[in-house]
Amino acid sequence: HSCKGKTFVEHGMFRSGIGSNIHISAAIMAFALNEGSIYVWPEDDSENPWTQGVEKGSTVDCPGGRKTRSYECYLKPISSCKPDGTGAKFTGVHKDRGKKTIRGTEVVPNMFKELLK
Repeated sequence: HSCKGKTFVEHGMFRSGIGSNIHISAAIMAFALNEGSIYVWPEDDSENPWTQGVEKGSTVDCPGGRKTRSYECYLKPISSCKPDGTGAKFTGVHKDRGKKTIRGTEVVPNMFKELLK
């Protein structure tokens, strides 16, 4: 599939546990689905505490020797698409870029709401 002409929602992690970050990821992914956008991790997730090395600006030693500051250090890529820096961006649930914010009613993708009634 081509990524050309698609919109993206970038989601960086915040200073919290991995489980908490993954839980918040589900809400941001629902937001992306509701917007018709592709959910991606930032190429350089500078706020992600789980990939920061001891030295400022360094990374941890990722399994497999990969050097990255995103959850791709531990998980497979979430998309083959790369963000273009123009769509919405969140760190945790905090909006870094874009006009829309996450509301509590958006934690479930619209396509599933009928199934959950």
